[in-house]
Amino acid sequence: GPNAAGAAAGKVFAEVVALGERHGGRPETLAGLAGVGDLVATVVADHSRNRRAGEMLGAGVGAAEIRAALGQAAEGLDALPLLAVAMRAGRVGCPATAGLAAVVEGRVSVEAWADGVTAPSGRAQRRRRVALAGRE
Repeated sequence: GPNAAGAAAGKVFAEVVALGERHGGRPETLAGLAGVGDLVATVVADHSRNRRAGEMLGAGVGAAEIRAALGQAAEGLDALPLLAVAMRAGRVGCPATAGLAAVVEGRVSVEAWADGVTAPSGRAQRRRRVALAGRE
Protein backbone atom coordinates (compact mmCIF):
# COMPACT_ATOMS: atom_id res chain seq x y z
CA GLY A 1 0.00 0.00 0.00
CA PRO A 2 0.95 3.67 0.04
CA ASN A 3 2.56 3.54 3.49
CA ALA A 4 4.89 0.71 2.47
CA ALA A 5 5.64 2.49 -0.81
CA GLY A 6 6.49 5.69 1.03
CA ALA A 7 8.68 3.88 3.55
CA ALA A 8 10.43 2.02 0.74
CA ALA A 9 11.00 5.16 -1.30
CA GLY A 10 12.45 7.02 1.67
CA LYS A 11 14.78 4.21 2.68
CA VAL A 12 15.95 3.35 -0.82
CA PHE A 13 16.53 7.03 -1.64
CA ALA A 14 18.58 7.48 1.55
CA GLU A 15 20.71 4.49 0.53
CA VAL A 16 21.18 5.90 -3.00
CA VAL A 17 22.22 9.27 -1.55
CA ALA A 18 24.76 7.49 0.67
CA LEU A 19 26.18 5.72 -2.41
CA GLY A 20 26.35 9.01 -4.29
CA GLU A 21 28.14 10.72 -1.41
CA ARG A 22 30.56 7.79 -1.11
CA HIS A 23 31.56 8.46 -4.70
CA GLY A 24 31.84 12.23 -4.31
CA GLY A 25 28.33 13.11 -5.44
CA ARG A 26 26.35 15.93 -3.88
CA PRO A 27 22.97 15.16 -2.26
CA GLU A 28 21.42 18.22 -3.89
CA THR A 29 22.15 16.70 -7.30
CA LEU A 30 20.19 13.59 -6.42
CA ALA A 31 17.41 15.74 -5.00
CA GLY A 32 17.21 17.74 -8.26
CA LEU A 33 15.46 17.24 -11.58
CA ALA A 34 17.62 14.32 -12.72
CA GLY A 35 17.16 12.49 -9.42
CA VAL A 36 13.97 12.89 -7.45
CA GLY A 37 12.35 14.92 -10.24
CA ASP A 38 12.70 12.06 -12.72
CA LEU A 39 11.72 9.52 -10.08
CA VAL A 40 8.49 11.33 -9.24
CA ALA A 41 7.64 11.71 -12.93
CA THR A 42 8.15 7.96 -13.38
CA VAL A 43 6.02 7.10 -10.36
CA VAL A 44 3.04 9.33 -11.16
CA ALA A 45 2.90 8.76 -14.93
CA ASP A 46 0.17 6.24 -15.74
CA HIS A 47 2.00 5.16 -18.92
CA SER A 48 5.38 4.62 -17.21
CA ARG A 49 6.89 1.19 -17.87
CA ASN A 50 8.72 1.26 -14.55
CA ARG A 51 5.55 2.21 -12.66
CA ARG A 52 3.64 -0.66 -14.27
CA ALA A 53 6.55 -3.01 -13.56
CA GLY A 54 6.58 -1.93 -9.91
CA GLU A 55 2.83 -2.38 -9.57
CA MET A 56 3.05 -5.85 -11.09
CA LEU A 57 6.00 -6.73 -8.87
CA GLY A 58 4.01 -5.55 -5.85
CA ALA A 59 1.15 -7.80 -6.93
CA GLY A 60 3.49 -10.78 -6.84
CA VAL A 61 4.25 -11.11 -10.57
CA GLY A 62 7.79 -12.30 -11.26
CA ALA A 63 10.31 -10.18 -13.17
CA ALA A 64 10.39 -12.52 -16.20
CA GLU A 65 6.59 -12.42 -16.46
CA ILE A 66 6.61 -8.63 -16.10
CA ARG A 67 9.11 -8.26 -18.94
CA ALA A 68 6.95 -10.50 -21.17
CA ALA A 69 3.72 -8.69 -20.25
CA LEU A 70 5.18 -5.24 -20.88
CA GLY A 71 6.77 -6.22 -24.16
CA GLN A 72 9.44 -3.60 -23.61
CA ALA A 73 12.23 -2.82 -21.17
CA ALA A 74 11.51 -1.70 -17.62
CA GLU A 75 14.97 -0.48 -16.70
CA GLY A 76 14.33 -0.68 -12.97
CA LEU A 77 14.05 -4.47 -13.06
CA ASP A 78 17.53 -4.80 -14.52
CA ALA A 79 19.15 -1.86 -12.75
CA LEU A 80 18.03 -2.64 -9.20
CA PRO A 81 20.10 -5.80 -8.64
CA LEU A 82 23.13 -3.99 -10.13
CA LEU A 83 22.54 -1.05 -7.80
CA ALA A 84 22.50 -3.38 -4.80
CA VAL A 85 25.80 -4.93 -5.95
CA ALA A 86 27.37 -1.46 -6.34
CA MET A 87 26.18 -0.47 -2.86
CA ARG A 88 27.62 -3.57 -1.25
CA ALA A 89 30.89 -3.12 -3.17
CA GLY A 90 31.03 0.48 -1.98
CA ARG A 91 30.33 -0.65 1.59
CA VAL A 92 27.11 1.33 1.75
CA GLY A 93 24.45 -0.11 4.04
CA CYS A 94 21.57 -1.01 1.77
CA PRO A 95 19.03 -3.28 3.45
CA ALA A 96 16.04 -1.75 1.64
CA THR A 97 17.69 -1.76 -1.79
CA ALA A 98 19.20 -5.24 -1.38
CA GLY A 99 15.84 -6.55 -0.17
CA LEU A 100 14.03 -5.06 -3.14
CA ALA A 101 16.65 -6.53 -5.47
CA ALA A 102 15.95 -9.90 -3.85
CA VAL A 103 12.25 -9.42 -4.64
CA VAL A 104 13.09 -8.67 -8.29
CA GLU A 105 15.30 -11.76 -8.40
CA GLY A 106 12.53 -13.91 -6.87
CA ARG A 107 14.45 -14.72 -3.68
CA VAL A 108 12.16 -12.82 -1.26
CA SER A 109 8.41 -12.29 -1.27
CA VAL A 110 7.01 -8.79 -1.62
CA GLU A 111 5.24 -9.20 1.72
CA ALA A 112 8.40 -10.18 3.58
CA TRP A 113 10.30 -7.25 2.08
CA ALA A 114 7.50 -4.77 2.82
CA ASP A 115 7.33 -5.98 6.43
CA GLY A 116 11.06 -5.34 6.80
CA VAL A 117 10.92 -1.93 5.15
CA THR A 118 8.04 -0.70 7.30
CA ALA A 119 9.45 -2.08 10.57
CA PRO A 120 10.94 0.52 12.90
CA SER A 121 14.72 0.78 12.76
CA GLY A 122 16.80 -0.81 15.48
CA ARG A 123 17.34 2.62 17.07
CA ALA A 124 13.59 3.35 17.11
CA GLN A 125 12.91 -0.05 18.63
CA ARG A 126 15.48 0.56 21.38
CA ARG A 127 13.99 4.00 22.17
CA ARG A 128 10.54 2.46 22.37
CA ARG A 129 11.78 -0.25 24.78
CA VAL A 130 13.50 2.36 26.94
CA ALA A 131 10.36 4.53 27.00
CA LEU A 132 8.18 1.57 27.91
CA ALA A 133 10.61 0.43 30.59
CA GLY A 134 10.46 3.91 32.14
CA ARG A 135 6.68 3.58 32.54
CA GLU A 136 6.89 0.41 34.61
